[in-house]
Amino acid sequence: MNVTKFDKSVVNTMHAEMEASLQAIARKYNVGIHMAGGSFSPVEATLKFKLKIMDQQAAEEGERAIFERYCRAFGLRPEHFGVFITVKGERRQFVGLEPSRPKFCIKLKDADGTIRLWSRSVLPRIQNAALVTS
Repeated sequence: MNVTKFDKSVVNTMHAEMEASLQAIARKYNVGIHMAGGSFSPVEATLKFKLKIMDQQAAEEGERAIFERYCRAFGLRPEHFGVFITVKGERRQFVGLEPSRPKFCIKLKDADGTIRLWSRSVLPRIQNAALVTS
């Protein structure tokens, strides 16, 4: 196949093929590799992939290290890591920060293990939860 211009169909097909090709590398390094968006024009495409550590303990240690490095910038202390709060009627665990994301920078884990990003509006709940458990 000779690509003469990028359109949604071509880019999606190539992105999927690249992701499939990268799975051997993912297995070699024990990481997950998944499509993470991108952009294109008729003459240029930028494709993004997200890599994730599959070793749960190593991933949690990495999250804690990031949190400890940046927690004070968010008005938090090391003991805030791991507290449980209620948001939208569901109990969630505070599991980290995404300091490079200005709007949705708070990581909360749902009961099913899904990690979602939340805005800084949940910070007071995290701070208060730590006071209750201390």
